[in-house]
Amino acid sequence: MRRDLETGGYSVNVVAINIIGAESTQSQLSTRASFDLLQDVATANVWQLMGGGKDDFFIYRQGGALAPGGYLSVVGPVDTNLSTAEGYQNVFDAIVAAHDLGPGTNCAGPAGGLQLPGDASQDSKLDLTDAVSVLNHLFLGVAEPLPCEGGTFEDAGNRALLDVNGDGKVDLSDPVHTLNYLFAGGGPPSGGTSCSPIVGCPEVCAAEG
Repeated sequence: MRRDLETGGYSVNVVAINIIGAESTQSQLSTRASFDLLQDVATANVWQLMGGGKDDFFIYRQGGALAPGGYLSVVGPVDTNLSTAEGYQNVFDAIVAAHDLGPGTNCAGPAGGLQLPGDASQDSKLDLTDAVSVLNHLFLGVAEPLPCEGGTFEDAGNRALLDVNGDGKVDLSDPVHTLNYLFAGGGPPSGGTSCSPIVGCPEVCAAEG
């Protein structure tokens, strides 16, 4: 795609963000592509701040401002699968549109409400009720929607909030991870233990965490 864009007179910068915990996969990206690779770390927490969806695209204007419609979620209504003609063209067109808008005025990403990673019950703390809530949604067919926009585990905000083991999806391993952290000395949520903004989620906790 970069070659196709350059042929059309469009110069772009591409950066891939590798999720925390996937350091062993760096070479699979760096040896097959010419674009830059950012390995996320807990102190930066880029994956969480940007919504945390595997294969999501963030398309920025010159100067660093997110382009209108520049957040393309892999589970959103726009096909972004680069292996298909439609997905390839959709991403290509979004990049061209961002380029044609010219420079932006800031580097702000998509707005998100402050959330404590793993806080399914939305009480601004991580405890047993959060693990139970996720289990109920996974296995008991609880009708109440999940806290972030869309209300399902497929939505980027809910994935970012509840994917506490950082594997890009929400399943049984996430409440198990929470329980191990709370009661068995296991590792903390992949998104950390402080409040941070998550795209598509309401603001429910204080920034000091």
